[in-house]
Amino acid sequence: MKNERLVKMLENAENKLIKAHKSLDRLNKKLEKEKIENEYIEFIENDIRRKIREISDIEKSIKEYKEKLKAIQSIEEIPVLREFIDNWKKMATEYYVKQYNKLMEYKNWLEQQEEIFKQWIEETTGHKYFGSYSFSKENEAKRKELKIDHETKKKYMSNHFDVVILNIGMYDNEWQERINKIVNYEAERKYISFLNRIKKAVGKTLDCSSLYIANNLEINGIVSGELGKAKVETITAGGHNIQCFHYRVLVNIINEV
Repeated sequence: MKNERLVKMLENAENKLIKAHKSLDRLNKKLEKEKIENEYIEFIENDIRRKIREISDIEKSIKEYKEKLKAIQSIEEIPVLREFIDNWKKMATEYYVKQYNKLMEYKNWLEQQEEIFKQWIEETTGHKYFGSYSFSKENEAKRKELKIDHETKKKYMSNHFDVVILNIGMYDNEWQERINKIVNYEAERKYISFLNRIKKAVGKTLDCSSLYIANNLEINGIVSGELGKAKVETITAGGHNIQCFHYRVLVNIINEV
């Protein structure tokens, strides 16, 4: 997916560069014409300078896209390792979606509690409640009773919600898109990190056919490479409501006599 997006961005930048060069050619021709006719040319010269800067920026972007594509295309693909990471993506996404929905439930509950507090204020004072109140001991005691005081809310959210979801919770209309973006980025990072752990032990991989994914979604097995063999083990945890699915990677070199 990241590869396809970069290819598209590169194509767009290259097309933009072609158009910019054509535009620069037109400006240069216009400049020559105006010089011959002794017309005022400062505006055209400014346009040419801006267009040259634009072309330079586009060329820098193209170079950057090509370097990123080259780096991505050079990443070795191990199907079983990719499957392991895809399983992580699926479970992480499900976890974050559940977390977000629970956060919204909590926010709705807080609104209901605030409404109860509003009614209590109006009954106690005999005045209309407009969203602000004096910080008296009685008012604070009531908010603690309703579990809507600052410390109680802060502690509850810290104990029940991942910091990722607390940040995403501020973007109601884009929360799914943001979850996908975070998970996709982290998945690619995890794949490269896992692969580098293997390559550090055995060098360039030659045979990964012994790697397998167990019923508990852990990836284990033997990897052969230019530098020898290594045993790969993962220890997984989480994947439930209280903790996102995560794992610890163990790569141990096999000393063959």
